[in-house]
Amino acid sequence: MDTGISKDKIFILVANGTHRPLRPEELKIMIDSCILELGIPIINHDCRDEANLVYIGNTLRNTKILINRYYMEADIKIITGLVESHFMAGVSGGRKSICPGLIGEESTFVFHSALFLASPKACDLNLAGNPCHEEALAIAEKAGVDYIVNVTLDSEFKLTGVFAGDLKKAHESAAEKVIKDTMIPIENEFDIVITHAGYVGINHYQAAKAAVGVIPALKTGGILIEVADNIDDDPVGSNKYRTLIHLLKLWGTEKFGQSIASPNWIFIPEQWQVQMWGKVFAKIPPENFIYYSPQLLVKDYEILPGEDGNLFLAEEERYHGTIDTIPRVIECALKKS
Repeated sequence: MDTGISKDKIFILVANGTHRPLRPEELKIMIDSCILELGIPIINHDCRDEANLVYIGNTLRNTKILINRYYMEADIKIITGLVESHFMAGVSGGRKSICPGLIGEESTFVFHSALFLASPKACDLNLAGNPCHEEALAIAEKAGVDYIVNVTLDSEFKLTGVFAGDLKKAHESAAEKVIKDTMIPIENEFDIVITHAGYVGINHYQAAKAAVGVIPALKTGGILIEVADNIDDDPVGSNKYRTLIHLLKLWGTEKFGQSIASPNWIFIPEQWQVQMWGKVFAKIPPENFIYYSPQLLVKDYEILPGEDGNLFLAEEERYHGTIDTIPRVIECALKKS
């Protein structure tokens, strides 16, 4: 407003990607109250709302680029983002505010294809030769970005860096810092790895990120214990995700991977996350994976690979545990191992 631009000429576009729209109470947490009090319109991107998507061409890899109409009609496009490790795209932030943030669902079919995700370069903290990163950047450059403001945070969510300016240069600078600050060199793989899903692990779908992230530290045939606070309304994930993760459990990693890579397979949104879970079970058998979330139910493990960590607790503590139960689950799981 200090620059003379009227607030009725400004809007905030939430880059939800393929995820559900943010609710009003969630927006209040994410957006500063002083912005909300100004009454600036806030628009949730909906990847399935064809009326608010525009086609702007195809990439060299033949992604059909559908972008949010409000974004494409804006005179000045400023994107914001958090840059942290990402298990497919290397790091988040930068181009990801556009792809997958503001693309149509159909545009994910190449970006998150079985071929792209099968690449060993589509992994945490790597941009070089990463097909997911390269495709997202190509789409973002095609859509156009005037200015970016990206940040990095520490484990306590305190600001460690602000990177602003050119889409590619500012983001690469942020990525360099994240790689330097967070990459942990290891000399040997381990028989047992214990990890947690972190603040992003609101459901089983999101918890894949932590499990995939520790693959380099885990011995083939080793044991992985993951703890997750799945606080989402559906602690597993969408119905599509439930169906696909069940197929992974029934078919196994090899058959699932072959099926989704087949030209006869019809792409199903969210298959990408299950394909990433498959990388975990290519390293260890499902029975060597222990997943503890107090919010999951017995019936959920009918479709989920792995062992239910709740079963390591006394019956009266199962499925409503607190933070105090975590050490006991881990201790009992280790004894069994």
